[in-house]
Amino acid sequence: MATYTGTADVNGDFNISFGGNSYTSAQKVTVTAAKDGTTKSIELFAPSDTTGGGVIQFSGTLNNFPANIGVITLSAEINGSIAANAFNATQQSLGNTATGLIIKAATSIGSSAFRAWVNATSLTLPATTLTTIADQAFQNWSKLTEILIPNSVTSIGQYGFRDCTLVTKITLGTSLSSIGANAFEGFSNCNEINCLRATPPTAGSSFLLNLKAACVIKVPVASLSAYQTASNWSAHASKMVGV
Repeated sequence: MATYTGTADVNGDFNISFGGNSYTSAQKVTVTAAKDGTTKSIELFAPSDTTGGGVIQFSGTLNNFPANIGVITLSAEINGSIAANAFNATQQSLGNTATGLIIKAATSIGSSAFRAWVNATSLTLPATTLTTIADQAFQNWSKLTEILIPNSVTSIGQYGFRDCTLVTKITLGTSLSSIGANAFEGFSNCNEINCLRATPPTAGSSFLLNLKAACVIKVPVASLSAYQTASNWSAHASKMVGV
């Protein structure tokens, strides 16, 4: 590995000479700065050309970055909470251009964490670790086509998936006990909702506002009556069938 060393000036600025060479994959730059009689050094590594590594990965190319970023994957190293607004596309450009998202191992997703990923068509959530999805976490994914809530998830906050207008199918896992107000508002193209929990989740007002009239809500056959009479579910009783 080639190593290039430079010293920062009093303003913290520095220039590194590569001896006529390009700064390429796996090379390292060491920058040393002195202040008040002490020195600090940092190491900067050129990005590797090897694909598939890193905490945040993507399937696309670096051409006109991030316009062609493709599907973003958050690796299993992100195995705790994802903070509010972490990848909110109204604030971060990656979410504006990504075509999909895979989250491997997070335990909770904060409010508006992935809001307004308007070009993403697919979403894969952790199968076993995720427990909570906060308010507006995936609001306005206007090109998303299907939502699968894993069996580990216990709650979805208000407006959690509001205005995902192209979704045609939703599956709600077995542990989901709480759905916030307006969580699935605006699903005007949804043909099917599969509810796997035997007991109807507590649902906030208007959680299925503007649901497609012909949408079929499938619930456990033994729980059909419970769903048809549950608060805020009852408005959609005529759409329900036991399976």
